[in-house]
Amino acid sequence: MAGAARSVEDLRPYVPQLLSAWQPTHGDSRHMRVEGSLVFVDISGFTKLTERLARKGKVGAEEMSDLLSSTFSALLDVSRLEGADLLKWGGDAVLLLFRGGDHAVRACRAACDMRTTLRTVGRLTTTEGTVTLKMSVGVHSGSFDCYLVGDPDVHQELLVAGPGVSTTAVMEQTASAGQVLVSTQTAALLPAGSHREGPEPGTHLLHARRLLGAAIAPREIEFTSALPRTRSGKIMRRLLRARALGQPEGDLSTLEPMP
Repeated sequence: MAGAARSVEDLRPYVPQLLSAWQPTHGDSRHMRVEGSLVFVDISGFTKLTERLARKGKVGAEEMSDLLSSTFSALLDVSRLEGADLLKWGGDAVLLLFRGGDHAVRACRAACDMRTTLRTVGRLTTTEGTVTLKMSVGVHSGSFDCYLVGDPDVHQELLVAGPGVSTTAVMEQTASAGQVLVSTQTAALLPAGSHREGPEPGTHLLHARRLLGAAIAPREIEFTSALPRTRSGKIMRRLLRARALGQPEGDLSTLEPMP
């Protein structure tokens, strides 16, 4: 029994947290209705890369797997700081659930943090060249119907369905690369000024810089008596050339003086 319990704990990171807190709705053990915010994240740039790496057979497939794993690991680490629960992972897209207090705020903050993280981890150097990934995100808040389907003795699958899921998908499909688009229901739970009207009726575009600080606010502010300068080689070459030819040296205000 101890070995079986240990095996369950080992598997816990690979299943949604929702299953550990499963509370059937209306007495049906297969159905649970949850309140919260759903985030649909889609990464663009992987499809073409997959096609190119597929020509390399098994080696290309392994490289693609490593790239997907490293990219999504970084994004999920960031989202989990805000309490994200990974419900679904389908290739280059993930579906995240946020429950509890301030779920809409945390969901949007996580979306902004993931977008910021992707700007760093999404610049991939591969055997087929350099690829820059981008993400589009849809967020909706409300009720979501979750179902456990299949034979409990063989295999069960968690499905998320209902109008709330459809609205989340519409938000993501409407968002352009780099955008976080939220529904009217989510926008109503966010601070004033953190969003504006989106490209379609019922959509709202996040103002990342106005969304509750923590996503993009600096952790520390340092005051200095002067702005940092540079030892730019380009400016230095211009200076040396000007002095050699007896020409005006131009603006040197950004050049850091040698000690």
